Amino acid sequence: MTDFPLLLSPSIRFFRVFALVMASSGFLRAAPMIVDDDGAHAEIVIAAKPTRSVKLAASELRAFVEKITGQKLSIVTTPTN
Repeated sequence: MTDFPLLLSPSIRFFRVFALVMASSGFLRAAPMIVDDDGAHAEIVIAAKPTRSVKLAASELRAFVEKITGQKLSIVTTPTN
């Protein structure tokens, strides 16, 4: 029973109110999807002159995302968005 007053402390009450406000304001909404049924909504951005290891890492990332989702991400040197 000694822990019960801790649950009513001002800092815990503030956190509970803060969490409620953030959740209701949309701050904690889900992040946009990288891929969905409509296709890929992201791309892999690498340097203009990438090293071999960067090229390999980007192609492996694209391959794994494609295996998981069925969607192929583009590998670009400048973001399109």
